[in-house]
Amino acid sequence: MDKKRLYSLLMAVYLILLAVLSAYDLSFSVQMTKNASGLFVEAGRRIGPLPALLCPCYGVLGLGNNPRQKKISQLIGAALCGGAAYSLSIPSTKEPLSFLLFVLYALLLIYLMSRLPLPEDSRKTRTILWIGIGTVLIGFLLVQIMKFSWGRPRYLAIVQEGAEFREWMVIQGFAFRSDLYRSFPSAHAFCASVSFLLAFLPDLFENMKIRRGTWIITAAVFTAVISFSRIVGGKHFISDVMAGAGLFLLLLLIAVFINWEVLYGQNQKEDESIHDGAVRP
Repeated sequence: MDKKRLYSLLMAVYLILLAVLSAYDLSFSVQMTKNASGLFVEAGRRIGPLPALLCPCYGVLGLGNNPRQKKISQLIGAALCGGAAYSLSIPSTKEPLSFLLFVLYALLLIYLMSRLPLPEDSRKTRTILWIGIGTVLIGFLLVQIMKFSWGRPRYLAIVQEGAEFREWMVIQGFAFRSDLYRSFPSAHAFCASVSFLLAFLPDLFENMKIRRGTWIITAAVFTAVISFSRIVGGKHFISDVMAGAGLFLLLLLIAVFINWEVLYGQNQKEDESIHDGAVRP
């Protein structure tokens, strides 16, 4: 089975799994929120958005080739690092310590991003970097549109306001609603799944010793932990987090398929030439 069919099959299995597990949305949330750890829930809330901010930051920095673009990319990168720092500290003007942490985190992240090695400029690397930026921007916009269109009550809305539980398939229609009624899909799960972009690192750096499979496993574990923390905190149901992560994976798969020849076409041709029995100089 070639890679395209394998990826398509895995995506289809994931969507089927979403449909099956959604039947346990309410019962699972009831069980998982009984003994919720506040520290675990808070950690998931703060750490979850990081991939969706830092991965595009790296992409923007990598695309800043000429001096003018470099200045713009550095400004955008600094802004994204500031957003990542905000998610870590959740600063408030009434809490000086929190605001100080925000500033320190921002400076630390800007420094770390500036120290990371950037890939050599080529059509392939530019394509990968644009995929990283584009999938996050388009996907996050879709998540927000879906949240206001679905209007699904969070588990907390059911507990605190006596809202009626609704299946994820029910769409209420676009309207500006309270945060308690923006459960589907999970933005945190979407942001956490952006960590799957790490799977491109072996393509960006040919001498990298860590294999693609290791990055994929790391991303899967990270996304699962963040998603579970959102369920435990009563913010989302199983279908919410699976839809959030699934949306990014679907967008990533589409982007990879569109740019398949640029990303892997040449390698595939070389592999075929090795095994076709022909003698080449």
